[in-house]
Amino acid sequence: MNNEEQLHEICHFMSQERLLTLSAAAEGQVWSASCFYHFQQDEMTMYVMSDITTRHASLMLKAPEVSGTITGSDISLMQLKGLQYQAVASLLSTEQEGIARARYYQRYPLSRVIARPMWSLKLIEIKFMQNRLGMKRCMRWHCSTRPERGL
Repeated sequence: MNNEEQLHEICHFMSQERLLTLSAAAEGQVWSASCFYHFQQDEMTMYVMSDITTRHASLMLKAPEVSGTITGSDISLMQLKGLQYQAVASLLSTEQEGIARARYYQRYPLSRVIARPMWSLKLIEIKFMQNRLGMKRCMRWHCSTRPERGL
């Protein structure tokens, strides 16, 4: 399997799932949160909604480097899939937010009721793991250019 096929498989998995965990750390504090996300493959970016007063958001404002996981919703041990990621989090500007919010609302229409600020998680690294008939297989993806902090 070549890199393009691996990336396709990783992106397909990310597009199918809905919930991620994200961990943020700053000034000696660490916190994790579960968030619904929209994955934008052409940007290798995930979009989440979170109020800036939440603990994880306040940490992301101080130190935007985050990490997290996405676990497949299929709980069969023989078909288990999941990934770990590293990303740079950014609170979106008004212009960026409009586009991201429209995509997010398309996937999660009920979220219109609780509109919160939108964040981008620009992916830097992904480690994707899957079991196929009990055989563990890992794939990795790295961003060719590291995004700047807070962009």
